[in-house]
Amino acid sequence: MMRRQKDSIHNKSGIESIRNAEASISRYCAYQERTVNQVNEKLKSMNISEEDSGTIISKLISEGFINEQRFAIAYTLGKLNQNKWGRLKISHNLKAHGISGEHIEYAFSQYGEDRYRELAFRLIGKKLREIKDKDPHIIKQKAAKYMIVKGFESNIVWAILNDKTRDHFKL
Repeated sequence: MMRRQKDSIHNKSGIESIRNAEASISRYCAYQERTVNQVNEKLKSMNISEEDSGTIISKLISEGFINEQRFAIAYTLGKLNQNKWGRLKISHNLKAHGISGEHIEYAFSQYGEDRYRELAFRLIGKKLREIKDKDPHIIKQKAAKYMIVKGFESNIVWAILNDKTRDHFKL
């Protein structure tokens, strides 16, 4: 009997279940920024039909509970500041969340190019001090690999590594 109530949304308990889902999803979105994809998956897990999910999502967007540009900014700034990820890794993950390229570019613009390069410069400096090898070429290779895996663009990484300030890194 419980199964029927979950599967059927057109009976009285179904309408009540939609209201409960709306309240639950509103709290879910108020807790932290969410994407349409995340909310859609959550609604699927609650056995809400696609039609009702679309209605709920439209309502949440109009009420400001879902804003993918705001999500992109929060995600980008969090990953840059906390995880020290580069643009490539962040961009890839945002696309996996279903965020548009326009929102991704806007989010990166909020961080600033100078600040981004300074982050890369600091991370490279820290990594170079941690590497215990004696060969300068191996040291640079290891540092470059580390930064590229973190999602930094290779041209930025190599420009910093090949910069005249390499004496600062004691190479």
